[in-house]
Amino acid sequence: MLKKYLKKSAITLLILSIGCLAYNGLFDQLVVRKTWLGRIDENAGAYIDRTLKNALITFAVVRGLNAVISVIQDSELAVSPAGMGITVAVGEVLDPVNDIIERFSWVMLAATTSLGIQKILMAIGAWLGFKVLLILALLVLLAGLWIPAFPRWRTAGYKLIVLAVIARFIVPVSAIATSRIDDLFLEEKYRQATDNLEKAGREIEIGDIPDAPASGETGLITQIRTLFRNISNSIQLEDRIAFLREKMGNYIQHILDLIIVFILQTILLPLLFLWILLHLTRSLISHKFIDTLEATVKNRISGDRRHIPVS
Repeated sequence: MLKKYLKKSAITLLILSIGCLAYNGLFDQLVVRKTWLGRIDENAGAYIDRTLKNALITFAVVRGLNAVISVIQDSELAVSPAGMGITVAVGEVLDPVNDIIERFSWVMLAATTSLGIQKILMAIGAWLGFKVLLILALLVLLAGLWIPAFPRWRTAGYKLIVLAVIARFIVPVSAIATSRIDDLFLEEKYRQATDNLEKAGREIEIGDIPDAPASGETGLITQIRTLFRNISNSIQLEDRIAFLREKMGNYIQHILDLIIVFILQTILLPLLFLWILLHLTRSLISHKFIDTLEATVKNRISGDRRHIPVS
């Protein structure tokens, strides 16, 4: 009996020590950040920061493409005799790309918002897991350990410990799982689409298309030269329109690839892994698992290692 009392006292001292460390934030610093568990936070944080940086770079590239298209659509290339019609045609050809860029802007807003939320949830998880739930779990365990009238409190304490660990690591583990899928299937598609859109911005620019001739030129020879120059400009613009029509499908596909990558990276995959981890949590706090954990601790206290149920 005395031996059992001494073991319970030693466990109580250990629980109180862990509780004090958790309350001061030292438990997370010493147990997590100073051990291999700290790499979970480091890798998750690095992935979220890298993805956020990629999102901002991609957004800048696509908005740059949008700026080039806007310049073209706002230009008034008065190339006679068919200049205005051709100018309008250039704008109409580029309208589908401009429209999908506007949709892409909303996707990028959602993606960057999701990444920001994940960073905040990581900080909340560290506070909620090892500074709130863990302390509550330890207090409940102490009550169940010393007060025979509350035998179920120990079970509740073990469940809270599992919840504390899950709350602490659920977002980092989800981010790491997403990063593995990203590295295997999405990174190459992202790089190719971004490079192709940078190239598209250079292809769409029309700086090499001559402007309209200066007004005020007189004389028959000058008018003839102007006529031939206008015809040449019209042919160049028609060639440009044909080129843009040929490339339009590729431009749209590159933007769609980026939309798919960022929706998977920042929304669908994190939600999928969070759903999986939440279902795993339900399994871990099931009575079968908790009964095994409780029996193990109880037998450790009593010094009897037999009859431990196997889950």
